[in-house]
Amino acid sequence: MLLFYNTPDLCDRYNHIPGVDLINDHRKIIGSNNSMFFDRTETFPLPIIIKNQFPIPRIDHNFNKTYEDICDQTAIEIVNKALDSNKKIRVLWSGGIDSTLILATFLKHGYKDMLEIGLSTESIAENYNFYKNHLLGQVTLIPATDLRSLASANCILVGGEYNDQLLGSNLLPTFVKYFDVDKLHNDFDVDQLKKVFSSRSTNNVDLWIDIYLSIADKSPVQIKSNLDFHWWINFSCKWQGLYYRLASYFPEDYDLKNYCHFFQTEDFQRWSLINHSQLFNRWEDYKSICKDLIWQFDKDDVYRDKKIKLESLTFLAQKNSFCNYIDEDGNHHRNLPEHCLR
Repeated sequence: MLLFYNTPDLCDRYNHIPGVDLINDHRKIIGSNNSMFFDRTETFPLPIIIKNQFPIPRIDHNFNKTYEDICDQTAIEIVNKALDSNKKIRVLWSGGIDSTLILATFLKHGYKDMLEIGLSTESIAENYNFYKNHLLGQVTLIPATDLRSLASANCILVGGEYNDQLLGSNLLPTFVKYFDVDKLHNDFDVDQLKKVFSSRSTNNVDLWIDIYLSIADKSPVQIKSNLDFHWWINFSCKWQGLYYRLASYFPEDYDLKNYCHFFQTEDFQRWSLINHSQLFNRWEDYKSICKDLIWQFDKDDVYRDKKIKLESLTFLAQKNSFCNYIDEDGNHHRNLPEHCLR
């Protein structure tokens, strides 16, 4: 079984395998080469065999932790893990909302001396005030140009993936390009979804809508609004790929016990199953729950009121080599292992 496949390699070199052409249509519809499709509900079978490493947690209607509670809890758990193993905490900081919230959480609890920050010139440009006021000359800064060297045995490496899976979707910017933001909160409209999908590709759009509708039927929470639907397809079908996408750059002998994404925990997922429909009427208010917590730490009104989601750290994909496939034993492969064909 596989844990990870590199979508462009699979689609470009193995398009003779039945079903791979459908995955190729999907990557165009979603608009991301880096998006590995894997349905965590296991409703839709792929032409390759994937082991489900991250089953969707059962919904807990008695769950009452706040988003801030879980941020604080996660930071403390990572710190304790680092202390137990005598390691530093190395955070990948893009300057964006998610990774800035991670740093603000660690810093507000006074864990500055334990931190190392992997960053780039793009990171600094995206949030210069935070860099100047809270990082420069205060914490260890490491150029984030070589992921293999960042994955050190001497530190816990912390990434910032998964917050979009908790709160929304990578397709929301396309949605708001064609429709008013407040329509995200209207009843789910399959015609509007078709408009979003068709703006990227015209191949098998109706089929992929049907596939996603069948996956939505497996949601443990009711899918009512457009935002609900976009959240669910992101939450259920992009999770596993995000974890191994970054890991595919690491040396094969790197111990993944030293690597995590801050927002990947089951408590964050349980929170999302209950609280994912965060209302916002302007694109600038997307992730306001995160920006408000950052503001409590740094009091930067402009970042809170004006910052919008951007694609971050995409330069890493252009400057680093990676493996194309990872199997369930953690072995890295350039070529698709034949025993992983369905």
